[in-house]
Amino acid sequence: MNHTIPERKDTDPRFHWHIEDYFKTDADWEAAYASLEKSLPELTAFAGKLADSAETLLSCLKKNESLSLKLDHIYTYASMRMHEDSANAFYQGLASRAELLLIRYSAAVSFLTPEIIAIPEEFRCL
Repeated sequence: MNHTIPERKDTDPRFHWHIEDYFKTDADWEAAYASLEKSLPELTAFAGKLADSAETLLSCLKKNESLSLKLDHIYTYASMRMHEDSANAFYQGLASRAELLLIRYSAAVSFLTPEIIAIPEEFRCL
């Protein structure tokens, strides 16, 4: 018995991912990518300032949450597109760029945990 796996284009669309729920077009993905890339300095601007006030810490955490959700969409879209057809060089490129952005994002927020841990105990609320 000879079984072959059909190409995605030959499968029933009912069984495809709904990637358009993330971004309608590749151009929308590009715009989100550029926007997030441009926003990274907004996070690094908080470095060395988290213990200044509760408001500063909260602002940083909210900014981190917002940008992290955007990064999740960017990364997921690129990864899912690449996995639709791993031979597609265009989507391999998008996935690589998303991975690099994830690394840059991780570097940008690397100060968060050490600074939060370093906040003196008398300023922490339990």
